Amino acid sequence: MSFSIYKSSFFIKENKLITGWSNKIIDSEIKKIESTDSNYPALGKYYSFPLSEQLYAYYPLAIDALPSQTEELNMLIKESKVKWKNDFFISPYYRIANAIINDAYIQHFYAYYEEDGLADSWQSVCSSYIKEIADCTSYEEYSIYSYKHYASVRDGHMYIMNGYNKPGSMLGKYVRIYYPDILLKYVEGKVCIADYSSTYKDLQPGDQIVAVNGKDIKSLLEEKLKLVSASTKGSSFEKVCNMFIFQSFKKDSIIHIQVKQDGNITRDMALRTNKTQNREFNQGEFIKQIEDGIWKINPCTDKKNSYSAFAKYIDEFQHAKGIIIDVRGYPQASILPILSHFIDTTAAVGQILTPTFYYPNHDNVKYEITALSSWGIHPAIEPYQKEWEYDKPLPVRLQTPVVFLTDHNAISFAETIMELVKSHGIGTIIGQPTAGTNGDAVIVRSPTIGMIFTGYKFLTFGGERHHGVGVRPDIECPFRMEDLKNQEDTHIKKACEWINSKYD
Repeated sequence: MSFSIYKSSFFIKENKLITGWSNKIIDSEIKKIESTDSNYPALGKYYSFPLSEQLYAYYPLAIDALPSQTEELNMLIKESKVKWKNDFFISPYYRIANAIINDAYIQHFYAYYEEDGLADSWQSVCSSYIKEIADCTSYEEYSIYSYKHYASVRDGHMYIMNGYNKPGSMLGKYVRIYYPDILLKYVEGKVCIADYSSTYKDLQPGDQIVAVNGKDIKSLLEEKLKLVSASTKGSSFEKVCNMFIFQSFKKDSIIHIQVKQDGNITRDMALRTNKTQNREFNQGEFIKQIEDGIWKINPCTDKKNSYSAFAKYIDEFQHAKGIIIDVRGYPQASILPILSHFIDTTAAVGQILTPTFYYPNHDNVKYEITALSSWGIHPAIEPYQKEWEYDKPLPVRLQTPVVFLTDHNAISFAETIMELVKSHGIGTIIGQPTAGTNGDAVIVRSPTIGMIFTGYKFLTFGGERHHGVGVRPDIECPFRMEDLKNQEDTHIKKACEWINSKYD
């Protein structure tokens, strides 16, 4: 694509993504350009867009004058803002229109569109999806087709908005998803019971799932993995266990399972889907002494998780043998002032690239490292500044050895923290690689099925790729089946061994 320099002014449309829980997705602005550069569309040039194999659309992206706002255009804009009716599912045209809207956002704005190979496959994937949802006959079928379709986007942020109505999608109001009160974990190539409510007295930690509703677990895994959008293989298996193995579209439905217990005894059991979300992983105490001189801090739990609670133990932490900080999940903001006690110089976050779009199809996107990339964590002993946006820490530098635990459940902000720890050598990381998904996310509140996807790119502090890679631990340590059966945490055991080795 060639560019020309024009002396006269002209107008272009500049598009920027709005991340977070905003109702608005794109901030579009008509800009008057006095002098062009390679980022801007050129006046007098037409953009070519293929509609089919032999049909193309041509239109300008830069014009020398703005058209007048006609009555017909005003009426069209007004009609387009009318909310869709509750009978959206009756007609396939509602579903197709929703798919076109969502798929256009992925095609033009998903941060890792090219990295995921979608530039070559997305059009054919979208065509297949439209055919499927045009003919589907139930809410459940519509949901499954949608899961499968968006699994082509290898984005751990990708979440189909059904099952709850927080983003306002109609499907979330009509289709709730239910689970039994059981936590599954993928250990040594097997789907295992990790935790469960007291209702299931015959279950044991480490029980292996053999079959679900008569389907063997290997076949079921292969089937469910096709529904998962994730950036790494490890996070794919975690997502399958958390979201899909026991998923039901009906409250109090019965799921029949076969489990293999110690001694290879196979037992049939019935589970009831009575919860709207799965049993949560890593929800223990915020601060706990797990053995003499070793403390564990879990910023991923909601239980009394605050910096003020941490500060009460500062004397114990100063004299401890070691501290374990558990980031196997999504940490709360208390993690920021906590980390300030373990650094001597400012630890800056990795590079967040914010895009500005002037063309379709990710052509000539203008990426900038903005203020989002300038924040960091400052040493607790530095004079506190309000703009740091976290609680004022006590002026104490902890010299205690510190270990960070992480795994495939660490995603987004958790990976920002782990990348910061890794890049600045704040502590030793033990566990498994993180999910490989970071960058600010965008919420699409489409009328039938909404979704979340990554809009801003994230690179490591050194400018290297993070997507699909994640943060690798210093000491890689997969979960062990033996530990699960003994109700022990493999990662915590390894962390304690590492800390104790410092005193041998």
